[in-house]
Amino acid sequence: YGCVHFTNGIAHNYIGIARSMLNDLHVYPNPANNTLYIEGDFSSYPNPDMSIMDSSGRTILKINSVNKDKVSWDISSLNSGVYVLRIQLGSKISNTVLVVI
Repeated sequence: YGCVHFTNGIAHNYIGIARSMLNDLHVYPNPANNTLYIEGDFSSYPNPDMSIMDSSGRTILKINSVNKDKVSWDISSLNSGVYVLRIQLGSKISNTVLVVI
């Protein structure tokens, strides 16, 4: 599996687990097919905003409530393709390419 490393909102593609300067955030796997995992310390952010957008910028899936350190996101309803994963924690925003297979 390939994953992404975020630095100051810029995505860098790597093989392995995604590692982020955005609160030590992990997003994996990428590419994904049924489930996307997002790990991090969400306790400092009462209303994290996580969404998946299509290539036109339309929000396809959204999570508004996170009450644990690991989110298991069912993405099986998405068609194969390229999407943008947007994660906002407070004033920090990360956008990265998500490939669904």
